[in-house]
Parts: sequence; structure tokens; C-alpha cells
Amino acid sequence: MDQGTEMKEKGLVYGCFLAIRIRQEEKAMKGMWSSTNP
Repeated sequence: MDQGTEMKEKGLVYGCFLAIRIRQEEKAMKGMWSSTNP
């Protein structure tokens, strides 16, 4: 496996990880907002 492919795979994994993190943080923020603003 060449370096380019390895970098692409790492980028994909990192991208997925970031997307999940952002989604979880958005859910947490919405949860906080809904609890403070009924």
C-alpha cells in the first residue's frame, strides 16, 4: 500500500470520527436548549 492510499484511508476514518463527534455535540446542545427552554 502506498502512502497516498494510507493517507486517504486515515482521512476517511478521521472524517467519519469528526462527523460523529459533531452530531453528538449537536444533540447535546439541542438537549440542553430543550431542557432550559420548555
